[in-house]
Amino acid sequence: MTPCCPHSREFFQATVLLHLHCLLFGVLGWVSVQQALQGDLENIRKWVCQNKLALNTKKTKVMLVCSTRKRPKQHGIQLSMGGVQIEEVAETKLLGVQLDNCLSWSSQITNLCKKIYIKTTCIIRRIAKYLPGKILQQITQALVESQVNYCLVVWGNASSSEVRRLQNAQNKAARIVLRRRYGSSVAVMRSVVGWSSIDKIIEKTCLFYFIIYII
Repeated sequence: MTPCCPHSREFFQATVLLHLHCLLFGVLGWVSVQQALQGDLENIRKWVCQNKLALNTKKTKVMLVCSTRKRPKQHGIQLSMGGVQIEEVAETKLLGVQLDNCLSWSSQITNLCKKIYIKTTCIIRRIAKYLPGKILQQITQALVESQVNYCLVVWGNASSSEVRRLQNAQNKAARIVLRRRYGSSVAVMRSVVGWSSIDKIIEKTCLFYFIIYII
């Protein structure tokens, strides 16, 4: 979908109703909400056509975000736009963040761990013998923390088990930089390279966001 005018009153009303009906899922019931969502989508489609914008329905997906207990077991989400059935997905990527229908952030953490692994094994190991230790530590820190910090305030409430997986990826990067064996003290390695733990990074970033944008 091409960029829309954010100041359009009609489009704003349609999207607000769409989000409101999603929030009222537990109050109105599944059938009523689905009918309301279909009407909202039709209003958005009409607005797009009237303003001569392009809407790519093939790339449009729908995902029901709720707990497993509240998820309908017999029927999925049956929505269409312009006669084209919208595909229901359990997971999707939005602006580089992996979203799943339970907001467990498991896929996002898995994706981050893979990126950190690739950057540390494929890049750092190849250039390690050409750079002094301090420069190598700074490069590794930049590669790892740039991945961790991206949209951290969105997925930062992941469970402790998921955060632990990410911490293990950071620990492995530290072992590669310092050329330490598995089983080396994590606290000592972090102290040598001057890195913060994943928990501290999450805490600092979320606190900074709260101070800047909330207070």
